[in-house]
Amino acid sequence: RSLIVGTYKHGYNRFAEMRNDTSLSFTKFEDPTDIPVNIQNDPNLIPQTPKPLEDGTIPPKTLSEGKEQWPSEKILNRRLRKALRLILLGAKSAENSDKSQKRKTDIQEDWSKREKLDFYRVITTHGIRTLESTGQPDWEIIKEQAKLTRKNHTLISEYCANLMNQCKQSMDLGAKDYTDKRTAYLESPSSELEWIGRGDSSLSYAQCKRVLQRVKLFQDLRTKILPKGSDVLDDIIQKARTTTTLPLWWTWEYDKALVVGVTRHGFGQWEKLCTDEDLPFYKLAKQRLALSDGINAMQSSSDTIGNQSPKSSSNTGGGDSEKEDDDSNNPPKKRKRGRQIEIYTTALDFPKEKVLTKRLDYLIKFITEPPKPKKQLLISSICNS
Repeated sequence: RSLIVGTYKHGYNRFAEMRNDTSLSFTKFEDPTDIPVNIQNDPNLIPQTPKPLEDGTIPPKTLSEGKEQWPSEKILNRRLRKALRLILLGAKSAENSDKSQKRKTDIQEDWSKREKLDFYRVITTHGIRTLESTGQPDWEIIKEQAKLTRKNHTLISEYCANLMNQCKQSMDLGAKDYTDKRTAYLESPSSELEWIGRGDSSLSYAQCKRVLQRVKLFQDLRTKILPKGSDVLDDIIQKARTTTTLPLWWTWEYDKALVVGVTRHGFGQWEKLCTDEDLPFYKLAKQRLALSDGINAMQSSSDTIGNQSPKSSSNTGGGDSEKEDDDSNNPPKKRKRGRQIEIYTTALDFPKEKVLTKRLDYLIKFITEPPKPKKQLLISSICNS
């Protein structure tokens, strides 16, 4: 620091003035032999020459107590250039870091393909959550789940409105007309079809339909079903009919667990739903896994006993043949790629997504609109009374 400040204050290579400047930290240095070139013509800065010895030679000057030897000019100049270079690099790096951080935090009105895809994923998995206090959409949690770090609540709200408008218009047009208009817009964007561009032009008719269905599904679950309370739900769901598309173990308790689990974990998160210890799916899956492990262990033990062969009387080649048999029975494990195996849903033989979708629609309709008693039963009850 003193070297840079001294160069700025006294000039380049003016080390004598720097050493005599008390505001700098060079007073602890002393040159025991040479007089710097830049002070030889200044009698006020030239130190006194020691007296010669008897043989006429001048004794070498020793360092004073508490002093350090002054580096050479070559070393000092090299150090100065290195210090300046490091400072410039540090300033440039800090500037680039600030610009990069600013780009990350800057709000951008344009939506990228990744942002649109993540928004679609969130609303089809969790719907549009609302605040309990105001009933308005909770854009903050949607922003967090979709990782929309460069969008504010206003932009998210506007895009959501545009996307919902696109999905509703696609339903009004129908599959064929919407597909034709979307293809025309992708080939040549026009103001007439700008409602497609303001939403997500990559969405097909089926995806638009899915957005509307999932948003309505979660809205009904959160506003019409769960507010009824656990006891009321138990009384109503027990009367719901079952279908042959559901597993034999499916009872009304699993209907309630399906409603609660989907609201809690999201649609399509079946493995999370089955590993939730608060839901009955978890207990049943653990029982089936334990039973499956026991059966596999018994089969493995019986296979081992059945595959045992008598020891060969010949001593030649016995070890190699046994090793080959072991290798054939235990092929090398291949590295699994792609989606992780869903252990709990597989153990339960969990219903397919299409079956669960229909079941949720039926439960919502059954709970919100209980079936009226048939006229025949009503007349017979009157006659009997």
